[in-house]
Amino acid sequence: MSLGRGLGSLIPQKKPVLHSEEKRRDAPALEDGAIQYIETAKVTPNPKQPREYFASEALEELALSIKKHGIIQPLVVAPREDGKYEIIAGERRYRAAKLNGLQFLPAVVRRVKEHEKLELALIENLQRQDLNPIEEAVGYRRLMDEFNLTQEEVSELVSKSRPVIANMLRLLNLPQEIREAIVRGKISASSGRVLAGISDVKKQKELFKKMLDGMPVRESEEHVRAKGISFHTRRPIKDPYLYETAEKLREALGTKVDIKKSGKTGKIIIEFYSDEELKKIVKLLHC
Repeated sequence: MSLGRGLGSLIPQKKPVLHSEEKRRDAPALEDGAIQYIETAKVTPNPKQPREYFASEALEELALSIKKHGIIQPLVVAPREDGKYEIIAGERRYRAAKLNGLQFLPAVVRRVKEHEKLELALIENLQRQDLNPIEEAVGYRRLMDEFNLTQEEVSELVSKSRPVIANMLRLLNLPQEIREAIVRGKISASSGRVLAGISDVKKQKELFKKMLDGMPVRESEEHVRAKGISFHTRRPIKDPYLYETAEKLREALGTKVDIKKSGKTGKIIIEFYSDEELKKIVKLLHC
């Protein structure tokens, strides 16, 4: 199974209409990989689920949609020895279905190895952009710690560049208060990376308060440069704005990006490593 392709290979291409719960009654058990209905009581969340924060308002909206249209996309679950099923993908749908009191859930049953559960859950959330930056960083760290993967191996697994993985992991070095602010959307991940580079804890907290008051990323970078605040990173930051802009482009395009400037002119260098990756970049740039 190629995990880099995400969940597409796990779910059958032709899906029946799944909004009517009546269709599952007395249906025989189907083979591995087929869509079937499973008792909600027998479905349990994945303890390795990287996503921890589920916005209640968005969950209620999904519950209303499911009540009206049903669950269009089946869950993906793995059978357990105790007769229950563990969610690989679709925990939001599971939670929303429970709010509606649904007794049965459409699901694709897949037998996967233990380490693949976290990998698939992480990939699904990343593809749907459901994770906040801290959850994403925790997911990468768990892949590295629990399965002995390098940053390079993680980058290949989730189809993101190694610098993107490294910069996301930097957020985990921040104090809990700042990480919580990122989770709640009070400051951006870009602001968090600026804070993560500051060596002086007092100055870090001072800048954090300014960010909470609305200081934009570019202004915060100029503040850091003007105050001569030292950074943890060994990489010299000649122009924090260019560095941060390159970081944003790396995240958006999923590849290495460098910006070189001379006076008021310069160039942006975007690297690619295959024809497929070039096509992906062109598509992302809306060319």
